[in-house]
Amino acid sequence: MYKKIYTFACIFLLCQCQAYIAPPKDLLKPEALQKVLVEIHSLEALLLEKNYNSIDSAQVAFQEAEKKIFKKNKLSYQTYKNSYAYYLKAKPEKLDQIYKIVIDTLEKREKKIPNTNTPADSTLLKKQERKRDNFRKRPFQST
Repeated sequence: MYKKIYTFACIFLLCQCQAYIAPPKDLLKPEALQKVLVEIHSLEALLLEKNYNSIDSAQVAFQEAEKKIFKKNKLSYQTYKNSYAYYLKAKPEKLDQIYKIVIDTLEKREKKIPNTNTPADSTLLKKQERKRDNFRKRPFQST
């Protein structure tokens, strides 16, 4: 009887333990990842403001600018990808903390930007938003 209980308890405890995920050798520190994420999300916002005629041209522009961000921060895409994946899988609570800081930083930057919307600008802004929404709704078309 005790063997069955002991076996069941061991199996139960083993199932409850999360697998250890070893950090990558080139793991970015949280502060470095925050900095890169702020730059990447700022880039995304900037590219959304520009009206690209196709998804392809927007992706190319993003990838080129992203390469510059990585070069500026002296890291590779693989290092960024591995670090992000590690924090996502092994330390999700740390990634949440990182993103709270990223969001706060982006909100502070946004508040510094003066609001210069005039009635003419708001009409233009509405057109841009409609164009962007239509662009997002377009299904992927293969040639």
